[in-house]
Amino acid sequence: MKNVMTPRVEKDTAEIVSRSADDLRRIGEHDVVLTGATGFVGHWLSLSFLSARKALDLPGKLYVVSRNPGNFQESLDHAGLAEGCVAIAADVRTLTARDLPSEALIVHAATPARASLNSENPLEMIDIIVEGQKNMLEIAVQSRAARFLFLSSGAVYGRQPRSERRLGESWEGAPLVSEVSNAYHEAKRLAELLGNVVCANRDISFTSARLFAFLAPFLPLDEHFAAGNFIKNAALGEPIAISSGGGSVRSYQYGTDMTVWLWALLARGRRMGAYNVGSDEEVSIKNLAERIAGQSISGSKVEIRGVDTEDNVSRYVPDIGLAQHELGVSNIVGLTEAISRTLQWVSES
Repeated sequence: MKNVMTPRVEKDTAEIVSRSADDLRRIGEHDVVLTGATGFVGHWLSLSFLSARKALDLPGKLYVVSRNPGNFQESLDHAGLAEGCVAIAADVRTLTARDLPSEALIVHAATPARASLNSENPLEMIDIIVEGQKNMLEIAVQSRAARFLFLSSGAVYGRQPRSERRLGESWEGAPLVSEVSNAYHEAKRLAELLGNVVCANRDISFTSARLFAFLAPFLPLDEHFAAGNFIKNAALGEPIAISSGGGSVRSYQYGTDMTVWLWALLARGRRMGAYNVGSDEEVSIKNLAERIAGQSISGSKVEIRGVDTEDNVSRYVPDIGLAQHELGVSNIVGLTEAISRTLQWVSES
């Protein structure tokens, strides 16, 4: 069985518990419902909450909802973190309130992030996001949920103009509805709106976290995430191939920082507020690949196999001032350290 709690992850979860202790004590007075528990974000939230539950003697239980939680539950048991965790096998579109505790805190993170589903079956992508959101909001109302944190995406802003250095929450751009590839983006926007509508008319507190890009353990290494693919190539000693000229610009938040921010949002996020979650330390895709190759011991080389054009160069960097100002959070793991920790995790896995 794959050991989910590697030495790197154990150190990181301890770091999260230490930094988020006050928020986790407040959160841990309640039961917590987490959908999408087996995904990238779900791993970080689950492991840190259950570690905090043990370290801080929290009374609340964690209810993890996933379509297939079996292997995940076994990995928690293997790590000694299964106590206080209740696994529920369900689709978020058909989950019912009777499956969950009343007056819980809800973190709705269940969304397929696969680019293949968005391109091959956009209607299914929309259905999972929108119908799942409607059902979880209905459950929140029926169960008198204390708070509801929705994991949205920076994709709700649409394509970032290259002249706009960082996107803030007040940005009024939007995905083009004429582009079918924006199914994920537009569904996330509608899901946020649904949450705010319910929040305005019913007695629940709804907050949106707009997630940007990440580089950390549990990031898929064989999907459409450039950083994950580069890490995999470097770990295997393969060339890190870039199909463009590498001029697109991104920023990457490490998993510990992301998790600290999300616990702060669940505990203290403003009602009907939306907050960017990410890093503003920008890097070009080419430079990211070079830095990963340089920190790897495998000798991987970067291969530029294309050229930059107006169509293939993009920018995706958030303004993170709102969360920093309102919640007092910060990013303490820079990109160099994020690369180092992620490579270490791969070597341990």
